[in-house]
Order: sequence, then structure tokens, then C-alpha cells
Amino acid sequence: MTIYLYVKQCPHCGLKYFGKTEQDPYTYKGSGKIWIPHIKKHKVTPKTIELYEFSDKEEAKKFAINFSKENKIVESKEWFNLVIEQCDGGDTSASPAFKRWVDQIDMAGEKNPMYGRSAITERNLRWYTNGENNLYLPAGTEMFGYRRGRTIKHRKPHTQEHKDKISKSNMGKKGVNQKTCISPDGNIYESITQAANAHSMTVSAFRHKIEHKEKHLGWIIV
Repeated sequence: MTIYLYVKQCPHCGLKYFGKTEQDPYTYKGSGKIWIPHIKKHKVTPKTIELYEFSDKEEAKKFAINFSKENKIVESKEWFNLVIEQCDGGDTSASPAFKRWVDQIDMAGEKNPMYGRSAITERNLRWYTNGENNLYLPAGTEMFGYRRGRTIKHRKPHTQEHKDKISKSNMGKKGVNQKTCISPDGNIYESITQAANAHSMTVSAFRHKIEHKEKHLGWIIV
């Protein structure tokens, strides 16, 4: 197994990145958390300006650590590296350098790549449920135990004290369907429920009829 240590340079700004790969070192672009977004943003292909080849991993690691320290690839503003290279492919997201970089990013307004766009629309997301948990996934996704739809999770029951407060605040008020209803020809119904029954309709269908479809005909709810 051949291990390559490389130095890539961005043709846009001249800054560099030091890393390790076992792939073709000339076509491989690197893997840094800041490096990759940078070259994608500027749509450039980095140059390979230095290349070191090893057959022993420990030798490669020793060289990488020394190179990192000698060139101060973490401290220097000439490099995109967040941690010293140790040939282990470690996670750099917890490094102080990465956190400082994230804090410096200005993603306000049009600088945010999702500005004016909807991830839900662009990814064609839909709700899927297994009867307990809900997931937002791309339409057509097939997950074992999940189906299209959404499970409404019930809230915790109200305490008696809360129920008493609601009852007190509603005291003397008419329920929505208990309000007086006057037809266009002057007939008075003591409630919407009574009017709906008189017209052989469900309450919801009757309310839709008089509040939306035929509001201009003169139905009055008081």
C-alpha cells in the first residue's frame, strides 16, 4: 500500500493544504473541512505542488507530524489545515481552529447559500411515520416500518387547576356552534347546530356553506 503526503495549492488565492491519501494524489483534491468548501465555492481545481511517497505508515506519520510543526500549518494563515496531519483521518470538527472558523462565517441574508430557497421544496420532502416517530424524508423513500403520513402526538393532560382557569375564562361565553344564526329570509335559529339540523347538514358542512360559499347571501351569526 502506497501512502502519499501532498501539498495542494488553491489557484484562486494561493493558500495551501497539507494532507494524506492512498488515492491518485494528482486527481485527489483533498478532504479538509475548510479546504473543500473553499475550492467548491471558487470552482477551482487545486494544484499539487509537493508530493511525498511512503510504503510504511509509521514513517509517513512521523514525516507528516514534523512537516506540520515545521511549517506551522495550523497556526499560519497560509494554510487551511485545522490540526496537524497524523495520517489517521481524524475528525477536526472539535478542533479550536474549526470552531474559530465557524464563528467567523457570515451567513446572513444573501451570503447564506439557502437564501430565498426552500430545502423542503427542493428536496421534495414528505412526512413518514411508524406510528410513534415522524421523519421528514424525500418523497419515494422506503423505510422498513414507516409509511407516508404523520402521527399527531398528544399533549400531556391538563391539570385540574388549568381546567378550572379555562372554565372560568369561558364562563358566560357561547360556544362557536351555540351562537344564534339568522338566515337571509329572516328565520332565527338558536344555534348553528339547530340551523344545520334544519337543513339536513353536518355542522361543519353548514358552517363552511354560510361562512365561505354563501357568505354574500346574507347569513348572520351573532
